[in-house]
Amino acid sequence: MSTSSILSILDKVSLGTQITVYFDSAFRTGKYQGIKDGNVVITTSAGITVYIPLRKVEAVTF
Repeated sequence: MSTSSILSILDKVSLGTQITVYFDSAFRTGKYQGIKDGNVVITTSAGITVYIPLRKVEAVTF
């Protein structure tokens, strides 16, 4: 999926929404915190903030 497609999807998601981001044959689930410096930012249930480069995102579910 292209970066612009991912951004189009994430533009519709409210901050704090639980999302799952798929990338590099892995995934992370957490509360959506927005986009920062070309990264999707989520906070996991353990309170860990994760930065995932947009260019590596394959899919997003919520």
